[in-house]
Amino acid sequence: MFQIWYESERVVLLTEAVTHPPVRSMIIISKYLPWSISIKKYSAIRCKDVVEAVYNTLQEKISASEFWIASPEKRKIMQAVNERETDNSRSKRKYITTRIKGREIERLDTPLRVDFLDQMTLFKGLYHDPKMISERLAHDPESIEDAWVLSLGFSPDEDA
Repeated sequence: MFQIWYESERVVLLTEAVTHPPVRSMIIISKYLPWSISIKKYSAIRCKDVVEAVYNTLQEKISASEFWIASPEKRKIMQAVNERETDNSRSKRKYITTRIKGREIERLDTPLRVDFLDQMTLFKGLYHDPKMISERLAHDPESIEDAWVLSLGFSPDEDA
């Protein structure tokens, strides 16, 4: 597999360390997401590790508590994105049948964490924002040193 990733005008191998000097622990936060992503390894964290951690975290189902901390507008967006993906023939999301009080009710499967993003799904890299990091991780000051902010951009819908 040809493993390159374009960052600005520089070609970065996915097997390269994500930082210089290399780190073995990283916390990733985003202004678009209510949770953080932690990466801990015995060796240097590579670009591939970051991409995989972000992707895998965003593919998890949204818990009830995560869903309800979102604003009503954000919940509507997440439900609309989930419904759009469920109706997409290429998507793995399908309607599921639930039995409630003896009646079968067809409903959408639980939205995924990626649905928080709507179309903000273009990975642009990581950066430092000391103010945002200290505000988001005030409850865990030991993690501040390992924290990075996930930069995302608008990605137009392929089907539009």
